[in-house]
Amino acid sequence: MLSDSRQTDLFETQAGLFAAGEQEDDPDRAEYVDDLRKRLHAKLAHVQAAQGLPWRDLTATTLEELSFHSLARSYLPEAESLPLRRAFNKEMRRIYEIINDVPLFPDLR
Repeated sequence: MLSDSRQTDLFETQAGLFAAGEQEDDPDRAEYVDDLRKRLHAKLAHVQAAQGLPWRDLTATTLEELSFHSLARSYLPEAESLPLRRAFNKEMRRIYEIINDVPLFPDLR
C-alpha cells in the first residue's frame, strides 16, 4: 500500500495541547491546583482525626487513598507532594492497625 505524501499527521497539530509550560501559565489551572491543595489538606486532616475507617467501607476508603495519591502526584510539585503522601500513608497505616488490631510493619516505626 502506497502512502499519500499529501496526508498530514493527525496528531502533529495537537502536540501543543499537552505542553507543560502552557498549563503552568493558565490561571484557571493555578486556581484549580490551589483548590485541590486545600482539598488534599482537608482530606489529610480528616484521616488524622479518624479513629476507624474514615469512609463508609473498605472499598470507599481504598478509592479515596488512590485518589489522594494520584491527585497529589499529578498536580503538586514533588517537594510538596511527597511529604503530603507520606503523612497520609502514616495515618492510613495507623487506621488499618486500629481496625485490624494488629500492628502493620512494626519495623518501620
